[in-house]
Amino acid sequence: MSENHEQLAAEFALGVLGQAETLDARRLYESDKDFAQATDQWISRLAPLTDATPEIHPPADLWDRIDAEIEDGSGGDTIRPDKMAFVPFAPGVDVKVLVHDPKAGRRVALYRMQPGAVIGAHTHIGAEECFVLEGMIQIGPSTIRAGELHFATKDRPHASVYAPQGALLLISYPIAA
Repeated sequence: MSENHEQLAAEFALGVLGQAETLDARRLYESDKDFAQATDQWISRLAPLTDATPEIHPPADLWDRIDAEIEDGSGGDTIRPDKMAFVPFAPGVDVKVLVHDPKAGRRVALYRMQPGAVIGAHTHIGAEECFVLEGMIQIGPSTIRAGELHFATKDRPHASVYAPQGALLLISYPIAA
């Protein structure tokens, strides 16, 4: 038997193959008596290890904790910003990207602006929503306070964003796909 088949027999006996490889190995086990014999020898060699290993019971709430991390039942993903770091974006401005979805062409991020910080004038490739969570910002002649939303439309020039006393913003905006 080839060295590859011997290794495959060992991995099949251990149960470490992927789904497609397991199906292939099962077919080989049923059709090739040398492969079947090698697999059975590996199972015999490994069996004493399972007998000598004490059974370990995971904590009763383990599956609940795993489910909570994977899927919260909302039909979407739950983002936990407190477990993420802000990174520098511009002088006096840090960003924490919550969602980056190139397929959908969208990004959602928290922007923390220190007192006096400015985000320069720019034009959007699509609609942007900016919700002020804390503080206030000035965009051109407009003042947007905590609890208010600024909506910028596609291809419309956007004046500089100024935070005279600092601000925390939740911004959803388009990105190039």
